[in-house]
Order: sequence, then structure tokens, then C-alpha cells
Amino acid sequence: MGTALQIEMALDQAKVFEEELKLLFMQTGKIDVWQKIKARQAEMDRDDAKEIGALRAEEKKAKQKQEEMTEIALVIAIVFFLMFFAFVGVNELIDFCQKTRGCA
Repeated sequence: MGTALQIEMALDQAKVFEEELKLLFMQTGKIDVWQKIKARQAEMDRDDAKEIGALRAEEKKAKQKQEEMTEIALVIAIVFFLMFFAFVGVNELIDFCQKTRGCA
């Protein structure tokens, strides 16, 4: 709760500071400079959004690749497990046939 309060207070202070700064530029007749600043800020925000989007896409791709690798490892483990049981079963059948001499 305290952290949320601090964040909200900081955001409010930033907004107040921005309005004061805007008024300062207006009073000195430099509104074009303010508009350039805001345009630069918008451009930086767009760039940040693109970068965040690219990072999210990269993380999603890495997660998907990790899931695929896990699935492949699971399939390989199951195949080896089944092959082991098949080997043991055939081996036991051969031993049974040799002991009883009933397999021809």
C-alpha cells in the first residue's frame, strides 16, 4: 500500500512539474521548443514500445523452443523406456524357451 502511494505521489508530482515546465516555455515564447520536446518524447515512447514488443516476441519464441525441446526429450525418454521393456521381454522369452525347450 505504501509503495503504491509513493508511486502515485511521484506520478502526480511529475505531472505537476511537466505542467509548470510547459507554462514556463509558453511564458518565454518558446512553445515550439516545448512541442519539439513532446514530439521527441512521443518518438522515444514509440521506440520503447517497439523494443518491448520485440523483447516479448523473443521471450515467447524462446519459451516455445524450450517447450518443444522438453516435448522431444519426453518422447525420446518414452521410446527408450519402451525399447528397454521390449528388450527385457524378449530376453525373458528366450530364457523361458531355453529352459523349457518348448519354443520351436
